[in-house]
Amino acid sequence: MIRSVSFTNFQGLTTSRPLPLSKFTVLIGLNGSGKTAVLRALHRVLEGTAPCLRKIPSGYKTSIEVTGRGTASYFEYEDGKVILSRCGEFRSEEYRSVLVDDDSVARAAVEWEEDAEVKAQLYRLLRKYARYRSLSPELRDASLSFLSRGMRYLLAVHYLGAEAGRRGPLLLDDFGSSMHVALTVLITANLTRLRQQIVASTHSIDVLAELAVDNHDFTVLRLSRDGEKVTAEQLSADDIDRYFEGGIDPRKVFGGASEG
Repeated sequence: MIRSVSFTNFQGLTTSRPLPLSKFTVLIGLNGSGKTAVLRALHRVLEGTAPCLRKIPSGYKTSIEVTGRGTASYFEYEDGKVILSRCGEFRSEEYRSVLVDDDSVARAAVEWEEDAEVKAQLYRLLRKYARYRSLSPELRDASLSFLSRGMRYLLAVHYLGAEAGRRGPLLLDDFGSSMHVALTVLITANLTRLRQQIVASTHSIDVLAELAVDNHDFTVLRLSRDGEKVTAEQLSADDIDRYFEGGIDPRKVFGGASEG
């Protein structure tokens, strides 16, 4: 399991210190605080296999470091040269990440339309998750484009997540956005049952509420940004519980003070 991630000059951002990750980590923070950069950094260093290198040439402009039972590193140089190094558990081909974001959802949707068998499987999944939505035979044969962003995102979590090895992390960008509350709660609960490590960014209070109410094991990183520096305050499930019990929205607390 990934225990920490740090990066230097990745998408113009640098972590002030390694960010700690748990089995289920939720990233919150204002727009531009670095949530998506964290997910993309993790995906960049775990998207392919690489030999374990003991010596890395200096002079790189961008670096990503992942630690756990081993290390995974990414280095990019001014001339465009890229060096990857994956050691320990991260060296396994099974240890690949899957990133679910708007781009990957759009790419997956094209494949769905072109494969009748996959399309049929997806509609069976929709009936399981969205019992409140009536799917007539006509709709089952129609384009998936009629679905909301939230429903397409749900399908992508399953469709793309199935491609990840049992040990690879599932990375969810802007999870819960544009989703019906009932759907957000249901899929959040189901994600906690997966054996995979989950790292999800969200603006949704429903995601945090579901995790807190049902006492799931999770941590929250509340990210903030000062120029190019990204810092994080780590919150436990107990911390989130206390915020909710006090009627405080944990998304709106920065630097110890509540926003608004």
